[in-house]
Formats: sequence, C-alpha cells, structure tokens
Amino acid sequence: MRRHGGQSKMITRLILSGALLALSGISMAADCKKTGSICVDSTPCKMVGGNQVCLSQLGLSCWNYEDTYTCLKPDAVDYCAAIKQVPECHQTGSVCATSDTLLGTGCMKWTNTWQCGASVAAPAGTVKLDTTHTIASDTIDSAACNSLASNPTCTLAAHTCTEPGGTRIINGLAVAKDCWAWRDDYSCMGPIKSDCAALQNKGCTLSSSKCVSYGLNNTCILTENVYSCQDKA
Repeated sequence: MRRHGGQSKMITRLILSGALLALSGISMAADCKKTGSICVDSTPCKMVGGNQVCLSQLGLSCWNYEDTYTCLKPDAVDYCAAIKQVPECHQTGSVCATSDTLLGTGCMKWTNTWQCGASVAAPAGTVKLDTTHTIASDTIDSAACNSLASNPTCTLAAHTCTEPGGTRIINGLAVAKDCWAWRDDYSCMGPIKSDCAALQNKGCTLSSSKCVSYGLNNTCILTENVYSCQDKA
C-alpha cells in the first residue's frame, strides 16, 4: 500500500510539472508562435525514486518534448529616416508590401513613396523612382494690367483669349488649359480738369462741394464747388 501511495504521489508531480511547462509556453512573448514539437525521450519505462514508472501507466507517449517557435524580431529598420530629414521631401504614398500571415500582427514591410523638390541621393534600402512633377501653384501673371485694374477711373471693357487652350508639356508634366494667355482692355477717364483755379488764386474759400455727375465704377467725374470771396477795398 505504501508503494502504491508513493507512485500516486510521483504521478501527481509529473502531471503538475507538465502543466507548468505548458503554461510557461503560453506565457511567452505575444510575437512568437509554436510551429513544431518533437519527442526527445520516449523511453517506455523509467526508474523514478526506486520505482518503475511506465508511459503506458500515465497515459502518455513521451517523457520530454522539444518545441520550436517562430518569433518576430523587434529590430525594424526605417530606411526612410534619411529622407524624412530633408525639408524638400514629403511622403506621397504608402502601401503594405508584406503582411504577417503567421501571427496576424499586421503589415511586416511597407513601401513608402516620397517626393523631393531637390536631387537627393537614395539611402540604402530605397529605390529612386523616375522623376515626376506636380503642380505646386497655378497663377495668372497679370502684372502688365495691375496699374489699370487698380485705377478707380478705369473699368474692364474686354477680356479676350489670345492663345487658345490645349495641352503643353512643362518640366515633363502634361498640363491642360482652356486658354494660355489673355488680353484685357480697359476704358479709363482722362485727367481731371478744374475751372476753379482763378477763384483759388484770388484767395477765395471753398464753402461747399458736391458731385453732380458719376462715371465708371460710380466714380465722380464732375464736381460743383462753391467758393466765398471777399472784394478788396
């Protein structure tokens, strides 16, 4: 009876030890996955504490296993770090090149596309693509007409396209426009003339002034001034 009791105690220890090993395997890093397990000790019976214990008695087929795990290395390299430091460069796209199909952690490798305004040497691990251009700004050069456009005595009379639209290649980029150049015609009033100089020269004082006629852009084109004069004795 004592021998049987000793065997029962030893069996409990073996099962408990196996349970602890299993828990230890589960508690490994979340970025590891068990991919294989082989028996390294399948001896049918062993002497344990002076007693013979057999696998068949325990309902087991192996004394010791060797497990194989596949793990992710926490050593990701950002090959775009050098480009990120260049002020003239900005990221224009990012796609996943390789996904983690083993552990399901997401994307393993990204392909990022950057665009640079200046020539930049490609860092290791990157591929320089063909040179492309993007329209950064699209403005009309109206410098020749600014003086007339800002003149309150002038108004735009006609806006005519002088270079019909189409597609042009600018720095390797195809750009389409409805019109490439315009001609603006303005109608302006002549210089202001005054009939009040004689009164002003006599020392007359302006008493009142009012507009009696308006022209382009609601601009006054005729003003009536009333002067007060004193006769000299």
